Amino acid sequence: MFLLMSALFGCVKELPDPIIVEETVVEQTYIDECECDTNCGCVGDAATPDDSGDSGVDTAASIELELPFDPDECRNRVDYHACNINLMNQDGDRVDLYDYYGSVIVLDLSAMWCYPCQQAAYDHNDMLDRFRGEDIVYITVLLENFQRQTPTQDDLIDWADQFEIESPILQGRSTLYGQDYKEQWPMGSYPSFIIIDKEMLVYYMQPGYNPTTLDRLVTEALAR
Repeated sequence: MFLLMSALFGCVKELPDPIIVEETVVEQTYIDECECDTNCGCVGDAATPDDSGDSGVDTAASIELELPFDPDECRNRVDYHACNINLMNQDGDRVDLYDYYGSVIVLDLSAMWCYPCQQAAYDHNDMLDRFRGEDIVYITVLLENFQRQTPTQDDLIDWADQFEIESPILQGRSTLYGQDYKEQWPMGSYPSFIIIDKEMLVYYMQPGYNPTTLDRLVTEALAR
């Protein structure tokens, strides 16, 4: 029953029998191969929007790049300029979202325990191959590790090694989801994809993972 629901809707953090689900998901390491023909996503307590406004993300990092918009007027909402994030990557360096102004950005908000998130990571390099030659940046932000805690740098390295990802993998936390439009994203599932165009405008926010839909959204963002 759990596998059927995962295929249709993604992983669910709490079901009527949470002990079985908890053991099944947390003890799982990584998938060997995957298919996701429908929109897949994981929902649960940690992915429930939080109104606290405490995302643990430094949005006030100094940006030397001159931007053609006022960062103080940013909003993490569609048709607004995305707000900056400043997070540690798998190499231990701090990364600013605004460093990638001028490129289409695929922001993948994932949790390590979430099966569809692993599916997306498994497809990561294939997707970049499909858009080879295009100005696109794929950034993964891991919000939870297998223990549903804030990922460590070792977790980031493990994710990169497991799926042979060279693109930025950033250390986030579950409170990146919420209703604070400056520091959080109003999403409720893992993974969620934020498509940001070359002008740093949020083009689309897609809950769950569907590779066909994601390709279409990236193509549309590139054409803007």
